[in-house]
Amino acid sequence: MAGLVAEGLKYETVVGQSADLFTPDPSFKYGRKLVSDQVLKLKQLTVLTLAERSKIKTVVVDFTGDLSEGIRKIREAIEGLDVGVLINNVGISYPYARFFHEVDDELLNNLIKVNVEGTSKVTQAVLPGMLKRKKGAIVNIGSSVANVIPSDPLYVVYAGTKGYIDQFLRCLYVEYKNSGINVQCQTAQMTMRGKSVPGKAILVLCVASFLAGSMFTSRTWTHSSHHKPVIPNHVTKLSVMAQDCDHKRRMVEGKSGDVMEEVTKTHQAIQSLDKKISTLEMELAAARTSQTGSQLSLERASNHSLQKAFVVIGINTAFSSKKRRDSVRETWMPRGGKLKKLEKEKGIIIRFVIGHSATLGSVLDKAIDAEESENKDFLRLKHVEGYHELSTKTRLYFSTAASIWDAEFYVKVDDDVHLNLGMLVSTLSRYRSEPRIYIGCMKSGPVLSQKGVKYHEPEFWKFGEEGNKYFRHATGQIYAISKDLAAYISINLPILHRYANEDVSLGSWFIGLEVKHVDDRSMCCGTPPDCEWKAQAGNVCVATFDWSCSGICKSAEKMKEVHDTCGEGDGAVWNVDL
Repeated sequence: MAGLVAEGLKYETVVGQSADLFTPDPSFKYGRKLVSDQVLKLKQLTVLTLAERSKIKTVVVDFTGDLSEGIRKIREAIEGLDVGVLINNVGISYPYARFFHEVDDELLNNLIKVNVEGTSKVTQAVLPGMLKRKKGAIVNIGSSVANVIPSDPLYVVYAGTKGYIDQFLRCLYVEYKNSGINVQCQTAQMTMRGKSVPGKAILVLCVASFLAGSMFTSRTWTHSSHHKPVIPNHVTKLSVMAQDCDHKRRMVEGKSGDVMEEVTKTHQAIQSLDKKISTLEMELAAARTSQTGSQLSLERASNHSLQKAFVVIGINTAFSSKKRRDSVRETWMPRGGKLKKLEKEKGIIIRFVIGHSATLGSVLDKAIDAEESENKDFLRLKHVEGYHELSTKTRLYFSTAASIWDAEFYVKVDDDVHLNLGMLVSTLSRYRSEPRIYIGCMKSGPVLSQKGVKYHEPEFWKFGEEGNKYFRHATGQIYAISKDLAAYISINLPILHRYANEDVSLGSWFIGLEVKHVDDRSMCCGTPPDCEWKAQAGNVCVATFDWSCSGICKSAEKMKEVHDTCGEGDGAVWNVDL
């Protein structure tokens, strides 16, 4: 961590910040102290923020190390300065959620040192000057886990340190309220992760929140007439209703249901914002690629009248696979009115996905026309069918499906795989709040350079030396992607590279993106007795097939046996609450 101290006017403001620095702002002429974890940014900011009658000091402090030296530097930096306001926001959290017994010693010590010891000692270093002048303000940026959310599992140590800050400031208020020192805690209840917040917004938020609390309480301190105010008088409109650590809430104690309702609403708002931001990002990307010929992508991004759905399940099939299709229709796939009911009531779309023959209107195409007329369960692609064109077909399937249905998830499954719809939908629903999800049985098979063998990779040289393996990707029998990734494929359709194997191609499209890979082994159970044992143990499989056959061996004959043995029951999907 590092800091800046700005001198020049009568009152200086000490501001703590745990991550990125504020952007340069004219208000620096009023004096600020910034703390950041990047010294280089501080040095750059020093040049940009120099104002008339201002001087910048840089203080470097390692809050995870021995604080005694850092506090000594801070005391020296503020010696002789009339520090008016201290705003603390130095803090760290977990790098990712984990159970308490998994928290290592280094993380545990750092959480306590930074969040507890760091805040306490910096406050202790600034207080004597405020007491001497009998005026000052201490503002801490707190967290809702301390006093709003009933519990914060998987972040227990972080929540504990924030609880300390909450009590720490409440007690400070009692101790120093008669000494002219105003103590407040601004509790953040919702943040936008992964985005840098503009500096002016952060600065105005801190100051406005402090002023809001001051206007509605009697714990204020006044300036002598010959002093210049820290904040200009023209700051009159406040857009933030800050929550004060004095706990003068309108929420009645004991109404835990009200608290949980508010927490639920907050989580729903966050999820809605995440999805909206992701959608806007995709629309922006579509606009940027509008000159590349991807007209379908633009229609997808701008068309708000698409049929809403929870999931679109595309069953990859071929002209020669009618018996396979019939075996699917007779087992796990609803037919006729039940299929329409599933779409209407559950938002589950199921279609066999197929292109056309090399000669349009051939006998093969007419056979599919007749089958479609009878069952009405096909999605026809503008694509010439062929085994070596699966990567192209996969790319076009996601793009076409996304142009017809506005679904939360898109699934591709082969026609020789048994699927339990209820388990699939339940699995997907666990990830509906997260954007950019890629789910399947992740594998990393060898790159086959020898010509003539099945799964030969002509571009084997791109994967390094002979004998290397592919990057981790979902096996091609079944996988699911979220709405954002389907839109990404649609938008970038012309420039997505196709490898020999379609599952490798799909994985390559996501390998450089911020995508969450989910390895779900329930999507690749073996045929009986494997799936049977798991079902008896209460772990019903999402999908079942034989690895040796890349699907159920002789699936047209064995699909019913697998369904009878490992199926979840025809009513399972109707009982899933979406």
